[in-house]
Amino acid sequence: MRTIILAIIGLLSALMHPACGQTAVDTERLMREMLPLFDSNRCAIFTNTAERLFCGDPELNRQSARLSSAVQERMDRIPNRRLAIEENAEWIRHRNSSCGIFRNQQLSVQDVNYIKTCLLKETEERIEILTDPSFDCLASNTTAGLLICSDPDLASAKTELNSLFVGLFAKLKGDDAKRAVLEYERWSRERDRKCDLVNKENVPLEELSSSEACLADYFKKKIAELSESLKTAASVGLAWQAYLDHYGVRGFKEEVRMILDRMESEPRKGAAMFRNRITTLQHFELWRDTLTRIVAGAGRRSPAWMSAIVREWIERKV
Repeated sequence: MRTIILAIIGLLSALMHPACGQTAVDTERLMREMLPLFDSNRCAIFTNTAERLFCGDPELNRQSARLSSAVQERMDRIPNRRLAIEENAEWIRHRNSSCGIFRNQQLSVQDVNYIKTCLLKETEERIEILTDPSFDCLASNTTAGLLICSDPDLASAKTELNSLFVGLFAKLKGDDAKRAVLEYERWSRERDRKCDLVNKENVPLEELSSSEACLADYFKKKIAELSESLKTAASVGLAWQAYLDHYGVRGFKEEVRMILDRMESEPRKGAAMFRNRITTLQHFELWRDTLTRIVAGAGRRSPAWMSAIVREWIERKV
C-alpha cells in the first residue's frame, strides 16, 4: 500500500501547480495593470508576490488589515507569543506554497487571478480561526498548563508536542484546521481528567505532584502518535484515506477532463493515458476507491493530523 501511495503522490503532485502552461509576461507591468492601488500605495517596493497583491488589490488590502488586527489580538491574549509568531510564519509559508507563490516567478494574467482568489480565501479562513479564541490551541491558563510550566521535563515535552502540532496545524485550512484543534482539545480534556487535574484551579502546585507522571506518559504517547507518520500498517491505511480526501471528487474530475482534452488534441496519447488509469494497479485503486466514495456519499475519513502529513508530502518542494 505504501508503494501505491508513493507512486500516486509522485505522479499527481505535478498537477497541483496552478501556473502550468501559462504564458509569462513582464511581471511589474502586469501588476500595475491589474492592481488599482499598485502605484498609489508604492507596492513596487515589495519583491514578494503576495505582499504586492495585498498592497495593490483593494479587497486583499482590506483583508490584510483585518488579518493584522486578528494576529495582534491573538498575541495579546495568549501567554506564549514566540510560539504564536512561529506558527504564523509557518502558516504564511504554507499559504504561499498552496497558492503557487514562489521566488523570482514570472506571472501571467491567469496566474495573478488564481493567486488573488486563493489568497483571499486563505486569509478569510485564517481570520475566522484567529478571531475565535475557542479554536486557539496555543492558549493555556489551566491547572495542567501551570503544572507543566513549573516542571522542566514536562515543559520540554509540551514544547516538542506543540512543535509537532503547530507544524500540522499551520498546513490545514478552514474546517480541517478547526477539526484538528477540536481533536487536540478533546485529547487535552481527556488527559486532564485521567491525570486528576479537573477542578483543581485553587490547589497549590506542590500538592499536584502525583499528576506529573501521568502527564509525562500522556505527552510521550501523543508525541509518538504525531511522529508515527507512515511507520505502521494502520498509519499507511490512514494515509491512503487522507490522500483520497485530498484527491476527492475535484481531483477525479480534473484528471478525467485533462485526459479527455488530450484525446481531443492527441487521440493516441489520450487513449494511452486512459488505458493506463484503468489497467495500472495504483491508478485503478485510486479511481475505484474514489468512485466508491462518491457512490456511497462518504465524507472525509482521515484525522486532521494525517491529512496535514499527506498534504505536506504532496506539496513539499524537493
